[in-house]
Amino acid sequence: MKVMYMRVIAGKAKGRKLRAPAGSIVRPTSDKVKGAVFNVLAQLCPLDISFLDLFAGSGAMGIEAWSRGATRVAFVEKDRRAYQTLRANLQTVGYVDALIFFSEWQSALRNLHGELFDVVYADPPFAAGLYPIILESIVEYGVLKSSGILCIEHPSRLQLSYENDWSLLKPKRYGDTAVTFLTPGKSN
Repeated sequence: MKVMYMRVIAGKAKGRKLRAPAGSIVRPTSDKVKGAVFNVLAQLCPLDISFLDLFAGSGAMGIEAWSRGATRVAFVEKDRRAYQTLRANLQTVGYVDALIFFSEWQSALRNLHGELFDVVYADPPFAAGLYPIILESIVEYGVLKSSGILCIEHPSRLQLSYENDWSLLKPKRYGDTAVTFLTPGKSN
């Protein structure tokens, strides 16, 4: 099996190599985007956050959050190869208390119903068209604190529609990738 490597870029696991299965199963977030996301989050919230990594893949985003001081991280991944890689990566960095769901993302949200996270990071398959249902489901299952932040990674050519239950905090573009930062509640 061919493997790609990436690294933890800051915090207690800085420099540790993480694995990601090569191919179309996982589309790892680049170091540039990962660093930029955590720079924005550092401006918007404290370091000791709870973090939900939806569509976790190799777990790189959630591991980065933990490395930078997140006190609780939950990972959701449905692909067996990606899940096995995620578990190996958690072992590599020594994160033994992680909550891991080997399931579809909506099933995991149902199981987490009422557990509140400071940050939810969603990086679904770009072509799947899941963005509207992700926004609805985060509200429906009540997994984000009222002051929390939803980060959605998407193609930069896609304009997210987030009216109704969300306010825009910050849109960021990094080449072909964009991350939209939202918070619950209608904008004024």
